[in-house]
Amino acid sequence: MCAIGDTENAVVTNGQVHFYFLQDGSLRSGKLIKVHKQSSGMAYFAGNLYVATMPNLVKYSIDGKQDKLLYKDTEAGGQVTISRCAISREGQFIYVTGLDCPGLLVLDIFGNKLTFVKHLDMVSPRGLHVAPGGQVFLCGTGSSIVLQLDREHNKLVKVADGNDGLWSPQCVVLLNGKSLMIIGQEATNSILVLRVS
Repeated sequence: MCAIGDTENAVVTNGQVHFYFLQDGSLRSGKLIKVHKQSSGMAYFAGNLYVATMPNLVKYSIDGKQDKLLYKDTEAGGQVTISRCAISREGQFIYVTGLDCPGLLVLDIFGNKLTFVKHLDMVSPRGLHVAPGGQVFLCGTGSSIVLQLDREHNKLVKVADGNDGLWSPQCVVLLNGKSLMIIGQEATNSILVLRVS
């Protein structure tokens, strides 16, 4: 799922992107566009959808026309290395990860590989979030950690782990204007809220 604007969201599932609008306090269904069947994650920036399609990252126009294959993982060998993506607030970087990826791939907005930042403790990354302040967070269901990418894109730093009550994190969000990190946990079907500095 990704936000398109203040009142519009898009959800990718089964080769389709469904658009929803918030209207009069209710969620209303909007248009639907077709994308690759194996699409599992997406991000929106400047009128375009960036869709993770295992092992590709594809750019679509908002009306569903495939614009460009931005990146293909030619070394995936059947592994899921591209299933989540996020874009930096200024649109300079695209962050990509997948269930079989032990870290975070950083691309420029044109799909050129800039770096791959690995973390030995990361297992099955699922949650990828760019906060309003530009911080990039990553978590995985196979590990009890939340990592933050440093500003230089050189390393992933642990910001939460099992000592904080974290277990099998699936998604992570840092609230705008708050020091609160919200983490959805798959194994416990619970939400953990942590105060971060």
